[in-house]
Amino acid sequence: MCVPDRLRDLEGHALVAFHLKERHGHDVRLVGPANLESGFFEYAPDALVLDYLGWQDRVSMAAIARKFGVPVLVLPTAGLYQYEELELRRAGKLLQANRFIDCYLAWGEESRRNLVKAKMLDDAQITVVGCPRFDFYAPPYLSLMEDRATLLSRFGAPVSEAPVVLWTTNTCFAHGPQREQSRSQVRHGRRPQRDFEEEMEDNRTQFAAQSASILEVARQHPEWTFLVKVHPFEAVEPYRDLAERVPNLYVVKDVPVRNVLYHADVVIQRGCTTATEAWMLGKPVIEIEIGKFHHALRADYAAGNEPVTDVPGLESAIRRYLAGAPVSPELRAARDRFITEVYRDVSGKASERCADTIDAVMAVQSLSAAQLAEREGRIREEQRARTRRSDERMINRVKDVLGVDRDRSLRLWWRNVRDSWRKPYKPHREIDARDLYRQFQEATARVRAERPSR
Repeated sequence: MCVPDRLRDLEGHALVAFHLKERHGHDVRLVGPANLESGFFEYAPDALVLDYLGWQDRVSMAAIARKFGVPVLVLPTAGLYQYEELELRRAGKLLQANRFIDCYLAWGEESRRNLVKAKMLDDAQITVVGCPRFDFYAPPYLSLMEDRATLLSRFGAPVSEAPVVLWTTNTCFAHGPQREQSRSQVRHGRRPQRDFEEEMEDNRTQFAAQSASILEVARQHPEWTFLVKVHPFEAVEPYRDLAERVPNLYVVKDVPVRNVLYHADVVIQRGCTTATEAWMLGKPVIEIEIGKFHHALRADYAAGNEPVTDVPGLESAIRRYLAGAPVSPELRAARDRFITEVYRDVSGKASERCADTIDAVMAVQSLSAAQLAEREGRIREEQRARTRRSDERMINRVKDVLGVDRDRSLRLWWRNVRDSWRKPYKPHREIDARDLYRQFQEATARVRAERPSR
C-alpha cells in the first residue's frame, strides 16, 4: 500500500492494513512513494494499492503490476476536489492510466457516478467504501484523539482555557520549492501548464491575503490562541515567520490534523478537505474568501461553512462563535447531505470495507499456490535482472568507488557530494506501523469489553 504522506494518510492506511490482517489474515507492507518500485520487487505482492494515477511514477508502477498479473487497486488519499475533472485525473484520465485499474475504492457515490459517466471505469470496477482516515472521527477510534494539554504543549502554546482558533492552510503552490517540484509533476502528468500557473498565482495571493488577515485578528485578540496547521505539501518556514510576529500564534507540525480539529473552537480555511473533517466534529467553520481562488467553490460544499470576505467579518464571526453561537440548523443539514453524497458516511467502518474489498479482489483471481509461487518467481527474476543492469551502469560504478549512496545525485556541485559522504541518504523501504496496530487493537478491544453480555 502506497502511503503518500505519513501525517495525513498513514493512520488510515494502517487501519486498513490492520483489518486485512485481523479479518482476512493478510500480510501488508506500507511504503512511501519513493520506495514503490523497490518494495514491489522485494515483496512480490499479491495486490498493489496505489493512491493516485495522475503522476507518472504511480502509472509506471501500475503498469509493472499489470505485467505480472498483480491486481491494482486505487484508494484515494488526496481529499475533496472542487470540480469533477480533478476526480477523473486522480483515476488516470490525462495519462490514460485507468486501463490499469482492477478496482477503484471510491469515497462516495458522487465519485462512482463521475467515473462511470466519463466511461473511465465500469460500475463493477468501483466499490464505494468511504474514507479510511475519517474512521478516526467515529467510535471506537475517536478515543485515540490526543488530549488538549499534550497537544498544546507540543507547540509551545500555553496550556490554558484560552479559546483555540485553528487556521488550516491550503496554498501548496505559494512557495518556491513546492512550485518548482510541482511544475515537474505537471509536465509529466500532462496537466495544462497555463491552468497550473494560474493556480500558483492564486495561491500566492491567497497566502498573502489570508496570512495578513489572521495576523491582524491575532493582534486584536491576544487572549485567543491561534494555531496554524500547515498543509502536508506546503513549506512550513513561511508560517514560522508569521508566528514570530505575534506571540499568540503557533505553528502545528508533526501531528495529524484530526487531533488539532478536535480541540479547536473555531476553524478557518479555504476550499479544503479539513472543513468537512471539522463538520464531522460539529465545529464552526469559516470560509475565508479573501484572495483570489482559482476554481469556484462547489455550492454544496460552500453551504456547510460561513463565508467572510474581510478582516472585520472574520473577527466578528470568530467572536460570535466563541461567545457560544451554535452552528445553524441550515449549515448542519447541508453538511449532512454533503457527507452522505461525497463520503458515504462517517461510521468508523470505511477501513473494514476497504479491507473486505481488497480481499475480494485478490480472491477473484482464484490462483493456486503453485500459480502464486510461479508469479513470485517471475517477479524475483525481474528483480535480479534489474539489479544486474543497475550494477552495470557506469554512474553507479563511480558512486560505489567513491562510497556515495546510489540514491544521491552527482549532478550537483561538490558540496552535495561531500554531504552525501557525511550523511548518506538511506530511504526507509517499509513504514513501521506496529504502534498504530497496538492502538487499534486496544480501541477495538475496549468496545468488545463494553458490550453487554447476553
